[in-house]
Amino acid sequence: MHIERIVARAFGPFQGKTLELGPGMTVVAGPNESGKSSWHAALRLAITGVRRGKGPGTAAERQLVERHRPWDQPERWEVEARLALDDGRTIDISQDLAGKVACRAIDVELGRDVSDEIMDGTPDASRWLGLDRESFAATVSVNQAQILAVADAADQLQEHMQRAAATRGTDATAAEAIARLEQFRRDAVGADTVAAKGPLRTAKSRVDASAGALAEAQRLHADYLERGARLDEAERLSDDARLRLAGAEAAYARMIAAEAAGRAARAAELTARYPSAPVSLAARDEQADRVAAALESWASRPSGVALAGRSSAEIQSQIDALPAPPAGDTRPHPTVLEAQHAGALSAESIRVLGDRPQEPEPVIRGWEPARLRELARRLRTRQLPQAAVLEAELARLRDQVTPGARAITIRAAAAGACLLAAGLLFASGASVIGAALLVLAL
Repeated sequence: MHIERIVARAFGPFQGKTLELGPGMTVVAGPNESGKSSWHAALRLAITGVRRGKGPGTAAERQLVERHRPWDQPERWEVEARLALDDGRTIDISQDLAGKVACRAIDVELGRDVSDEIMDGTPDASRWLGLDRESFAATVSVNQAQILAVADAADQLQEHMQRAAATRGTDATAAEAIARLEQFRRDAVGADTVAAKGPLRTAKSRVDASAGALAEAQRLHADYLERGARLDEAERLSDDARLRLAGAEAAYARMIAAEAAGRAARAAELTARYPSAPVSLAARDEQADRVAAALESWASRPSGVALAGRSSAEIQSQIDALPAPPAGDTRPHPTVLEAQHAGALSAESIRVLGDRPQEPEPVIRGWEPARLRELARRLRTRQLPQAAVLEAELARLRDQVTPGARAITIRAAAAGACLLAAGLLFASGASVIGAALLVLAL
């Protein structure tokens, strides 16, 4: 342990004074009554403090209070020291010597109170050296009277050292001192076995636990750094996306502004064209609705088609020139309708079969063309005679064909077959096809 400085806030003749100590040996020199003994006592009490307990205390304690407690402000008796420990910590220890309450030891780097490590009523930093207040005063903090006593009787030095180490200043033997040291070692250090519960084994267990905790903390710290890197990357991407979003929003706002400007210009144009507002729907009457419907029909009308040919006036003049419709019964006679129908069938048959070369009518003995037409007329009627009678007449006609006219005979036979088929079709109701075969037969 190294003492870096002493601060006498209210100690003896000093008020708020500081004594800086060098890294090696520090020699304090000065004339009598300059405060050397006060600094020496302030250094000792800053480290060990004073005992807290009932009663007036020992004679040495009463003498210390009488010599170094401030006279003008006896309620304030404070001293402070900064210590550098071998484990690397820097400790500020403050001692309230008057009230013995506001005493504490603070780790400067961590800002943590470590008074519980050295608490003995009040904080006693000599415990970090393996001593206590009495042994520290007898071995480390040697005052001027003790130095003079050793100079006068050098043979008493060994007795003082044994007495300081073993009995805290009382008379005792060296064996008792050794026994006390062994007892202190057992209490303060302990054995280094698995089942031991002393401070040494406890400290090693805590070291192992601390090593595990350190490894876990390092792992968590590495994970924290990795997460921090991912967070930075995510924040960078978020900033880029935010910039792109801002650009898109600005472009959208410009587009909306342009559309609004166009609508405003259109509104201004309509306002100039129509200064007065249109009549509301509630104020319209029936005439206004008809006008609106007509306008809508006109607006949705189809495109016109250019007409060619006679004009409507010419057509009307021709209609006016026609004779007046006849009076009386204007329904056509059934025979007229039948003749019209037969003519239409004949025209259709000619169109389908085409023009035929004119051939001479077949010479059938005893049958003139007029008689054949009469037979065809009879076949065309729906009330067809018996088919056997017709077949007999057809056979008789075949027999009457002249032998020298073979081609005419073949044609007559074909005509007869067509007449027979036509008759059968008329009987079955297929009048159109039957009429076509009848025309072919003729």
